[in-house]
Amino acid sequence: MQSEAGKTLSRFTRTARLGSLALVGVLAASLATADEFTLKSGKVVRGALASETDTEYVLQTEMGTIKINKADVTRTVEQGTTQVEVEGDIAAARGELNVALARYQQALNQAPAGGLASDRLRGKIAKLTAETQQATSAAIINDVNNAKALITNQQYDAAQVLLERIATSVLPTDPLHEQVKRLRANLYYGQGMAALDTAKVDEARRQLELAIAADPNFYPAYLSLAQSLMQSSATASRGIELMEKGLAVAGDRLTEQQRYAYQYELAGKYFDQANYADAAAMFAELIPARDKYPAYADALDRAVESYVRMGEENLSSDFRETIDNLNVALRLNPTNQKALFLLGRIYLDIGQLENAVVSLKRLVELAPTYKEANHFLGRAYFRIRDYDNALKHLSAEIQAHSDTYFALVDRAEVYIALGNYQAAETDLAAAMALDTEHWLAYYLTGLQAFKQNNFDQARTALMEALERKRTAMPVHLLMGQVLLKQNQVDGARKWFEQVATTLEGVDNLSYQYNVYRAEALTHLGEIAITQNSPRQAVSYLGQALESVPEYGPAMVAMADANLLMATDASAMRSREQLYQEAEEFYLKAIAKDPENPEYYEKAGRFYHRYAGNFPKAREYYNLYVDKGGTDARANAWLVEVGGEARPELITTSTMAMTTGTMTTTGSISATTGTAIVGAPTMAMSMPAVVTTSTVTVTTGTVQPIMPGQAIPGQTMPAMPQMPGMPQPGAVAPGAVPPAAPGAVPPVAPGAPGAPVTPQ
Repeated sequence: MQSEAGKTLSRFTRTARLGSLALVGVLAASLATADEFTLKSGKVVRGALASETDTEYVLQTEMGTIKINKADVTRTVEQGTTQVEVEGDIAAARGELNVALARYQQALNQAPAGGLASDRLRGKIAKLTAETQQATSAAIINDVNNAKALITNQQYDAAQVLLERIATSVLPTDPLHEQVKRLRANLYYGQGMAALDTAKVDEARRQLELAIAADPNFYPAYLSLAQSLMQSSATASRGIELMEKGLAVAGDRLTEQQRYAYQYELAGKYFDQANYADAAAMFAELIPARDKYPAYADALDRAVESYVRMGEENLSSDFRETIDNLNVALRLNPTNQKALFLLGRIYLDIGQLENAVVSLKRLVELAPTYKEANHFLGRAYFRIRDYDNALKHLSAEIQAHSDTYFALVDRAEVYIALGNYQAAETDLAAAMALDTEHWLAYYLTGLQAFKQNNFDQARTALMEALERKRTAMPVHLLMGQVLLKQNQVDGARKWFEQVATTLEGVDNLSYQYNVYRAEALTHLGEIAITQNSPRQAVSYLGQALESVPEYGPAMVAMADANLLMATDASAMRSREQLYQEAEEFYLKAIAKDPENPEYYEKAGRFYHRYAGNFPKAREYYNLYVDKGGTDARANAWLVEVGGEARPELITTSTMAMTTGTMTTTGSISATTGTAIVGAPTMAMSMPAVVTTSTVTVTTGTVQPIMPGQAIPGQTMPAMPQMPGMPQPGAVAPGAVPPAAPGAVPPVAPGAPGAPVTPQ
């Protein structure tokens, strides 16, 4: 008994078949060309001469084999017709078109080249081929249209039978191939959606996968399958992948509203999967659509939330598109507070400090009490060395929110930079009262001690910080600097190497963590300079500039390395080239950080000692003092280059040095640090007791302290291990195990690029 699908198919195809048979009859009539035998009756018989006797011809014709008496023939016309050609005519008359073409080709192969027969056979083949293709295409087109109708009417079984038949007749080169492929995808898609409607989820997903396999450009299957898979946490990742692919394949075939709907759904799933970078970027794309489509009114809120979450994990991303979208939102509504806040945070986090100040300042003007607006604006001002404004806004934040730990420690850092250590201690004590377990206040306590040359106290505070967070990079960096001040170069190098190696090759580092790595590499480069190894220094400093292009300290150190290289007779570049590059690095550093007095001093010393350009040297020495430089030696340098001593650097102190005492009638100042190549260095690394008139210098031996070694006279915890390092007990006392290559430190919470502010 015929199936319902078969009956439906028969109804749709009967007409097409009848039309094809009629066409076959026309073909047969048009191909009946053969040798001609004209009879006395006037009738003409055409066929191939199979054989003959003295009295008759035996002919192969379309009607079969016939015999004609020679006496009845009045005229013959020889056309080279063979029996094979006639068989082709017979096959064509029967509708056996493939057989006919085969016979014609066989006859052509046997016919003399250039004769009537060969020309005739070529014509038959060409005509039959063209008309066969036309008939076939017409039939297939009819089948394709029928398949479309069946799919539209959800008669999927009948459509599948028809499409399977069509597939055997359509070659990949046929123009209909793409249409048939799309129909198969539509068929599977329809069956998949029907299965979803009946809660047959597994079958639905199978059919949608078949649709994608049938036509990889059929975007509805990607999107529907993605939505199904994203409903389960076990398959959400695959769903996200398919949604991304579907949106890319769809291109502009989706309407604006459709695309926004899918993007909103995808952004939410990114957020659920803790992929906050992509969530923030995609929600930001939807910000301009909020007014037009109310469904996305919370896009900005969710972008902010995603970004804050991303910041807490210190992740990084390419924020250009997010910035563009936020600026679009601000063009539509210049007073959009959340957009200003998010834009300011992004600018701060990627190191675009001037832009951060502009955005956050505008926000504070609009909403002075907006939570954390003054805080982040204060941070931005601190990073551009505008300490007065930094204090102003951090104090405003503390006044509005007195229990804000991070505002307190950030203000303490500003006070430390200004040398107001008493105020810094007050803020740090208040912060520790709020949270005794956070590392940042202990780190800043160590920084303050370091600034005051209290290195033992600095180490104690830094070890307390490491007890609370083993991977706090600023602590490792400062510990290395403490050891440098105590001339423990090998120990310092190991602390810096830990940071540089641990962060090497880690993907998605935030801007701030790239700065940490650049700082560690810069310190290693500076050590190499002091050890007269300029090539090693250049290697370290080049890596630092790869981490953070135009990192000021690295550029200055690179200039110093070039000056040292200029004294090397085996250098590959000339002294003039090295001097020129050094000058460029000094000036780039100044352009990057125009408020840093040290950079002006370095440039002045270059023009003074190396370039012999005294007017330039005077200019930069004076700028050094204008920017707050306090090295009294600058007065002597100014005089040497034809300038005048600056009164702010003149003191009335007089000194008399004895074996163990230093006598003074006033105050004593000492400059510490590493000077430019070739210049003298002053360093005080011994504790002193100061009286009204005498400075007593206590001499003694300074014991090395290595990472992991206790401070003499104190019981200290072992050095907290960085991720990837051997655990305590696996190394000898005082030794520093190297960080494992590629090890990733647990990132400190806080916004990427901002001063680390764990929550």
